[in-house]
Amino acid sequence: VAKKSKVIQEQPQPLKQQSVRKELDSDDEDDLQAYPDDSSSYDKKRPRYILDIIKAFTTKEEFEDVEKFEATITSARDIIKQQLAEQHSDMALDLLRIFIELQMQCYVENFEDLKTKAVVEVCSIYPKECAQYICREFNTEITKYSMRTRMYMLDILSETAKRLSKLEITNRSEKDQIVTTSKVPVNKLTLKLQQELDNRNKKDAQKIIRDRLLAKTRRIATRTKISDEGVNQFASVAGWFFFPLVQGFGKEQINFTKGTSLKHDVDSILLVKFIHTLSVLMLCAENATIAPKMAKEIVKLSVFLRYHDESKIRLAVLHLFATIILVIPKIILVSEFNVELNEFINHLDMIVKSTVINYEPDKDCREFAKHLLAMCYKTLYAEN
Repeated sequence: VAKKSKVIQEQPQPLKQQSVRKELDSDDEDDLQAYPDDSSSYDKKRPRYILDIIKAFTTKEEFEDVEKFEATITSARDIIKQQLAEQHSDMALDLLRIFIELQMQCYVENFEDLKTKAVVEVCSIYPKECAQYICREFNTEITKYSMRTRMYMLDILSETAKRLSKLEITNRSEKDQIVTTSKVPVNKLTLKLQQELDNRNKKDAQKIIRDRLLAKTRRIATRTKISDEGVNQFASVAGWFFFPLVQGFGKEQINFTKGTSLKHDVDSILLVKFIHTLSVLMLCAENATIAPKMAKEIVKLSVFLRYHDESKIRLAVLHLFATIILVIPKIILVSEFNVELNEFINHLDMIVKSTVINYEPDKDCREFAKHLLAMCYKTLYAEN
């Protein structure tokens, strides 16, 4: 009997071992919760405050931490949006200094978009102070920043202006953006262009040119329609974006070297970007009281550059002048810009009539000049 009781007492032992083995071999989802360390570690490195962002990108130890870098750049925009308005504008400028030259420390998907969205958020909260800072830095001595950084500054000005004015490009195909004009007799140019505009499947020449101008700029978000809703917040600060930028033109950052050289190519690329940025700022300033003063500066610049040796710069100048026709009301155009407009229309007319061997040899310039000339006639001379 004693032996039997001993056997009975020893039977549970192997059953217990089997249950342990069964638990170890189980594939239930509950067992997967035994590894929470990675996610909690990543969350701990995610910044909570703006000062955490600044510290993460300025402290060597934290900057070299791959997880810290990724968590910071991913969270930056949301934190800035929630907290920056309650801080002094100096903190916005500190963030600008950091982000403008921030380079990717480790691979982060969509790093450039995340960075740009964070910077645009900063500039949207303190537009006046940020625009002044960016324009001043863009126009500083040529050795301080690379061309890539200067072009990025122009991107920030453009994107912030579009954000504040609620202006985005529509989802148009390239076919819709460039509409050809049929050849017409030169002596009936005005009449034929007007008829062509009226019969072009209700396509608006102004919208075609507007979308084409905006297509020249960087886009950091999904394509949306041009919004007519809401207040144009850019109107009240447009001058702080435009005048400090254009008044520094040609002094330090852009030199007019001629010939085939690397310096010449760099200057041309930056100059085209500069002109397109002014175009976007002008478009975004629609209905702003300061827009006519901006237009006067554009007229001066257009006269200075419209005969440039580079065709891409001449084309950019045509784009720039087109913004005046798009933005400034007809009554102001006629009363304040009558002489300048007549002179420029004559210039466009010469381009349209020109051949490859005279006046305007570039095909793209001649093609865009047709649209612009038609828009000028429709805007200024068509009956309401």
